[in-house]
Amino acid sequence: MFEIFFKNKKIIFGVLAVILAFVAYQMLFVSGKSTDEGTSVLIEDQGDLSAEDQTTLQMLSDMQTIKLNATVLQNPAFISLQDFSIPLQNEPQGRRNPFAPIGTTNDISTADTSDKTVVKTGLTQ
Repeated sequence: MFEIFFKNKKIIFGVLAVILAFVAYQMLFVSGKSTDEGTSVLIEDQGDLSAEDQTTLQMLSDMQTIKLNATVLQNPAFISLQDFSIPLQNEPQGRRNPFAPIGTTNDISTADTSDKTVVKTGLTQ
């Protein structure tokens, strides 16, 4: 019996690897998915979960039942909202290479270099 194993060990290991890969694929990608939503949470034993983990799982379960109503986006009150965002100002950028030794050229330069202003920090050599 062992002679068959030793003569065909590459084939046997190859077949076992294919079977193991198929089982792993089934466990990781196929099982646990519902046909309705495409995702689900599958936990078989919840006895060893902390109260915080159980609360999180309950919230996740509750969130999966939420349905959004897109008609809110066409509501005149929503459309009349104004954008009060503030445009970002140019700020100094960091060093080109943050891991370079301190004192190399072009440590920090301004974001807008049109006025030819360059701010350098660090030791000079």
